[in-house]
Amino acid sequence: MEKGCDASVFLDGQDTEKTAVPNLTLGGFDTIDELKEAVEKACPGVVSCADLLMIAARSAVHVVSIYNSLSLILYVFVFVFAPSDSSDTACIL
Repeated sequence: MEKGCDASVFLDGQDTEKTAVPNLTLGGFDTIDELKEAVEKACPGVVSCADLLMIAARSAVHVVSIYNSLSLILYVFVFVFAPSDSSDTACIL
């Protein structure tokens, strides 16, 4: 595998990628650890940390795309369909 593409940054311990200086600003390890623990209880030894990272990334993209879609709908509603009178617009918001 390419260096850094195998999700080894999730491995705990001294002298691991997780504790390397460039990775000290990374976050979200607790979420991945909880997910890994839950999956391990159901399917021991089947799902890797790289698999979990892919699922988490896919889910994050999905959440962001929903947020962006809702923002667009709100924008269209307020600025396209809202009444032109500013006092009525304030009631919508």
